[in-house]
Amino acid sequence: QQAPLTTSSTSLALLTGWDPAVVAQGVVVVFGVATLILTAALARVFRDRVVVVLSLILVATVPGFITLSRNFVFAVPAAAVTLSALFALIRSRGLISIRWSIVLGISLGLMPLTRTMTIAFVPVILVAAGVNAAAHEGQHRRRFDNLFRATVLAVAVASVWLVPSAHLVF
Repeated sequence: QQAPLTTSSTSLALLTGWDPAVVAQGVVVVFGVATLILTAALARVFRDRVVVVLSLILVATVPGFITLSRNFVFAVPAAAVTLSALFALIRSRGLISIRWSIVLGISLGLMPLTRTMTIAFVPVILVAAGVNAAAHEGQHRRRFDNLFRATVLAVAVASVWLVPSAHLVF
């Protein structure tokens, strides 16, 4: 059983009426572009244009990224959604922003829906979010409430597919 996000995105894109091979490739390319955009956004945290450029060059020229972004595989969408979770964690400013905490929860929930092996990364990112919230000064209750909301949202999003497919996944 394959994780459904890539295939369902492709199925929805097929409604455009385009050639299925073009649509399948296009979906992976869109996730590849999202990966590059999120890489640049994460690199901007360092506020140095050189870091952004080097990050983009590094990711865009890695042989695995080049190969996988040209094939209908699940690794590139998984990378894009994982980067989305990390970007939301950073933008949440220690989980003080409820909006970015919600984006974090949705992204974490989508991770196992892109590639089931990414379920192993979700607890690590949640622990990082908890440490990040604890390290910031003040408003700890609000920060941990937002972490709880993000966790519940992640479970809810992932459960849409993982619960009915548990016997095939675990």
